[in-house]
Formats: sequence, C-alpha cells, structure tokens
Amino acid sequence: MNYHPVYLCSLFSVFAFLSTAKSADSPVDLIHHPGRVIYEKLCVDCHAENGDGVEDKADDPLIGTRDLDSLTGRIERTMPEDKEDLCVGPDARAVAEYIYHAFYSAEAQARLVDVKKSLTRLTVPQHKNSITDLISSFRKGYSTNLGEKRGLTGQYFGGYKYNTDKEKKGADRFDRIDRWLKFDYGNQPPSVPEGKQFQSKEFSVRWSGGLVARDTGSYEFTIKTRNGAFMQVNEGERDAVKTVDAWVAPNNELREVKGSVYLIGGRIYPLQIDFFKYKEDKAYFELLWRPPHGVLETIPTRVLTPDRYKETPVIETPFPADDRSFGYERGSSISQEWFDACLLYTSPSPRDRG
Repeated sequence: MNYHPVYLCSLFSVFAFLSTAKSADSPVDLIHHPGRVIYEKLCVDCHAENGDGVEDKADDPLIGTRDLDSLTGRIERTMPEDKEDLCVGPDARAVAEYIYHAFYSAEAQARLVDVKKSLTRLTVPQHKNSITDLISSFRKGYSTNLGEKRGLTGQYFGGYKYNTDKEKKGADRFDRIDRWLKFDYGNQPPSVPEGKQFQSKEFSVRWSGGLVARDTGSYEFTIKTRNGAFMQVNEGERDAVKTVDAWVAPNNELREVKGSVYLIGGRIYPLQIDFFKYKEDKAYFELLWRPPHGVLETIPTRVLTPDRYKETPVIETPFPADDRSFGYERGSSISQEWFDACLLYTSPSPRDRG
C-alpha cells in the first residue's frame, strides 16, 4: 500500500538546531578585569576595543602565539609606544592577561567567532523510514518479526474460480507451503496429497504470505505463465492495485508480464498471487524478481514466508538526493527542492483521491 500521507509532513519537517551558542564563558571575568581599565586608558586608541587595530596607528590585530609571560614582557618593553614607562610591573601583567583572554589567544579567537545557526533534517532514507515507523505503530498487528518457516501458503482448488465442488466433498481442495513458485504443469494437474483428486482441464491456486525486502529501492516483478495470473505486493485487498496483471491468457502461449513497486528495506510486505487454468492445453507459472542492484531470478525461498503481514506504508514521493560530497548521506542542507518534495507528499496521490 504505497501512498502519500496527508498530515505528517509537519512531524518530520521539524528541524534540529546544530550548535548555536558560543562556548561557555571564560573562567576569567573580562568585564570586571583590572586590565580592562588599563587597556581602555592606554591601548584602545591604537588597537580598538576588540583588538582589531586602528588604521594608520596599529594596523595589525592583537593576535598571536605568545604565552602570557612572553606577552607581559612585550608590553613592558614596547607599549604604549614612546611611553613605555606607563605600563610596567603589575599593570603590564594585568593588561596582558586581559588582552590574552579577550582576543589574543587561539581560544579567545574561537570564542569570538559567531557560529551561524544552521538547520539540519533527516536524510531521505531516515525520513521515509521514520514515516513508515510512525504510521505502522498505529496499526494493530503490524510486525516485522520473521517466522521460521519459508515459502508461501498455497491454497489449491479443483475449479478455476477458487472454489470447490460440493459433490466432491473436499477432494478437490487442499493447502500446502510451496518453497518457490516455479511450476511447469504441462498438461497435468498439480501433484496432490493422498485422497485428493484434481482434473487437468481446470484448477486454480492462491499463494499468500510475506515478502522480505532486504534493500530499499524499486523491485521489478515478472510473472511468466501460459495462463491467467496476477500479483499484489503490499496491498490489503484483492480488488486493490495489481502489481503485475497477467489475468488475460491469450492462445496458451508462454509470456512474461512485468510490474514494479518501491519498497523500504528491512520490512516484510504482504504478497498474494492468483493463478488459474481453464480448458487450456498446458499450464505454467513462475514468479521472478529483480531487486535493487540485483539480477532477474526466480524469487528465492529465503525471502518468502507463509505468514500473513499487515501492509507497510511507503512514501513514494521522489526527494532530491542527499549531500554525498563527504562520502555518505547527510541531511545538513535545506534546499527549496527538499521543501517542495516534503510538501508534495502531503497531497493525496491519485490512488488516495480515488
């Protein structure tokens, strides 16, 4: 059941602030520091209040790598220019300490740089998974726990309309678990358990269970058959959208019919296949898939389970690619395209508007 949620955009367009404040206050009290008074009296005219310097007086900012003792000695020897005797001893030490902690040291410079507020968001995979988790949490019976059995539950009927003949008293009906779906019946009926009887001219099978999607992406499914069949992935009702529709079977010729669906990895999706033979000469059925980055193959047993599962909500809206300039998916940019995509999936899809 792939659709666009109508009301959840705001929940997942909530942005987390990155580091927005300056670092903690310095342990030195710069506001009431005695060196500040001396600096404002003797130094500010040439070096400005923030130590950046004044044009034509002291162009270079008060930034350096000296330690506090070395900076104190430099002040005693050279400042104020031509009036070096005005700032010596304890006064030189005090003003050096103020300059050092206010703007001279690397720590002071780092503290002075404003960290711009920037917004971050979930990456696209995180966003889609979060939406899925949120909606699924409200669904009674929803589960991602995989049972031990593998394959699909097959319901076999002696007639082509998925029903039984009352006169045969159940001899034309049975269930079993099929580990894979590749059957070349030829002109014979399916193999049946002891005590059951099927005719070769007509029969039907309904396979149901769960499909495990290992990876996120588009899955291509192919039904290869001579007869009538269709398949539904992640749909809860028989009359819902068909993932692959091969219901019309012309001339009993072997043909391939394809369909695709987008699935989120790490989930189990309900799967149902209906197949029937009616008066045709031969019967054949095979279900194949091409997973993301994979090859076309008969669906392996390991991804099939006979247990039934609830539909998984999947966001179909295409989002812009995440920033992978650092080699991994990131969510540290908020583009107009991302906002547009977020708003787009709040609108009902044509299927929802139905």
